[in-house]
Amino acid sequence: MEKFQSIQVNRKFSLTFNSLPEKVFPLLCPVREKEWIPGWDFEWIFSKTGLIGECCLFKTKEYGEDTFWFVVEYDQIKFRIVFVQFVPDLLTARFTVHLVEQGGKTNAQVEYVFTSLSEKGKEYIEKELTQKKLGKEMATMELLLNTFLGEGG
Repeated sequence: MEKFQSIQVNRKFSLTFNSLPEKVFPLLCPVREKEWIPGWDFEWIFSKTGLIGECCLFKTKEYGEDTFWFVVEYDQIKFRIVFVQFVPDLLTARFTVHLVEQGGKTNAQVEYVFTSLSEKGKEYIEKELTQKKLGKEMATMELLLNTFLGEGG
């Protein structure tokens, strides 16, 4: 029997939001995302405040499976969030969002680092988590948040 060989891939994106980081950053919270992402749902497992913060944990149905999100870093000064996602028997991901003010707008640098945990996970990363497919998802998130911001959100 051949030993499983994991893969790890990086996916990077740059998004622009039509507001300052001070206004955008609080919206990157599972509770606040319900305001601007249609159909968004999650389940808290742990939060000290009921909002996002370092060491909080929540669950979603990303990748078609139960996905656990652990907040590794939440820096309200540098506008930086780092999550670790864990999908049992499929994959892990480090998901980083860093916001920087540029000319009255926000540049968001987004990075995923996916690591497969199984052959199924390896195949999923290679076929479903491509730069092109995730790029379309990022463009949708950019549009949704900018629409929300434009409506006074």
